[in-house]
Amino acid sequence: MRDGYFIKYDDPPRVYPQSMMLLDGRLKGLRKFLQEHSLWPENQRFLTQCSILGSTPSERKPNPACRNAVNASCCACTLLSSQLHFQAQKCQLQETL
Repeated sequence: MRDGYFIKYDDPPRVYPQSMMLLDGRLKGLRKFLQEHSLWPENQRFLTQCSILGSTPSERKPNPACRNAVNASCCACTLLSSQLHFQAQKCQLQETL
């Protein structure tokens, strides 16, 4: 993971740097990242990734509706992947070239 940026469309719009590391050198988690963008729903249960029951009671598998982003706020992974600045971010190789 590497640092990036995001744009807040205030008046005037501004570009903010986005660090992917905590001050102690550990990677930020999905919750921390979404909290910085004011996207994490407070005071309610919010899954990291949706899942459905598998063929046995103890088995869980990815929810197809989640993978297809039918509901952009169903879980943290889908919420993040639906953000325009996240979709527009190029990989480091593309930016270097």
